[in-house]
Amino acid sequence: MRLTTGSHCDAEGSSTNFLCTLLGGSSKAANVTALQTFAVNWATDAVAGSTTATYYPGGTYYQGLLTAGTITTLS
Repeated sequence: MRLTTGSHCDAEGSSTNFLCTLLGGSSKAANVTALQTFAVNWATDAVAGSTTATYYPGGTYYQGLLTAGTITTLS
């Protein structure tokens, strides 16, 4: 997936600094939340060897962000 209005600084969230914001653009709270939610849950699934459907295409959380235009699906 890709954040439609993402910034490089989204990965840093609230710990980002002035330089990142200056060079990469400001983060949006919705992007930071989505990125952190996906990262934590995908990593948890990878370690557990499982798939939590809501965080993948077709799942409720994923589809909600897709419908809202927050993310797009990469092919």
